Amino acid sequence: MTLIYALIAVALIYSAYKATRLKGLLNAALWLAATSCLTSLLLYLMGSPGVAVIELSVGAGLVTVLFVFAISIVGDEKIESKVFVPRIAALLITIVSFGALAFIWASNVPPVFTSKEADILANTIWDDRKIDIYLQAALIISGILGIMLLIAPAVTKHSKKEPNQ
Repeated sequence: MTLIYALIAVALIYSAYKATRLKGLLNAALWLAATSCLTSLLLYLMGSPGVAVIELSVGAGLVTVLFVFAISIVGDEKIESKVFVPRIAALLITIVSFGALAFIWASNVPPVFTSKEADILANTIWDDRKIDIYLQAALIISGILGIMLLIAPAVTKHSKKEPNQ
């Protein structure tokens, strides 16, 4: 199982690297969706299916759709900007992050999982997983409002045409 985790982690790092280094916005958005899919797969294999579903639906679904929609409005221009994070800072953050992960992995401390019996499905959804429901609702509503705000300037431009005299 460790080999599967390692392969997914390598693919995850590669797709995240490609998402940050590509010049085209649309290709970067698709690599970001792949990163989110791999993250949700890793979360599912680690025993957290609820978080994996949220990551898959929001990260790979809603965010990707919003990015592609915004890119289709703005246009897929090639990015020619300078890096705003110094390479030494990025390298230091990466080394510290992977060092912390290696320390946690090497310590062999098993995670503590708690579970409780759910009486009925309604209790599970509304009492035990209430924060998940609120999070999903907030993200969906913010996505809808974001799309409406993106469309609103285009609609008002077309509706303010002057009549022919």
